Amino acid sequence: WFNPHIWVYVDVTDNLGQNVTWQCEGGTPNSLRRLGWSSETLQPGDQVQIEGFRAHDGSETCNARVFTKDGRRLFAGSSFEEQ
Repeated sequence: WFNPHIWVYVDVTDNLGQNVTWQCEGGTPNSLRRLGWSSETLQPGDQVQIEGFRAHDGSETCNARVFTKDGRRLFAGSSFEEQ
């Protein structure tokens, strides 16, 4: 929860059953606060669905667009606007 962007790290089970850690970039803390987020919005152990764009190098890195937690869509404040 630092400038210039937040990073969210999530553990995912891939198609082969392997645990993989993804890193997903969100917007700036200031823009997220304006969208109703706080540093407490996502907690370790929360289950989330992330919509975003995978890094061009194919790594487990994404630019997050929307986080969905408990059925609530949270715009990630990234450079891609919600449609």
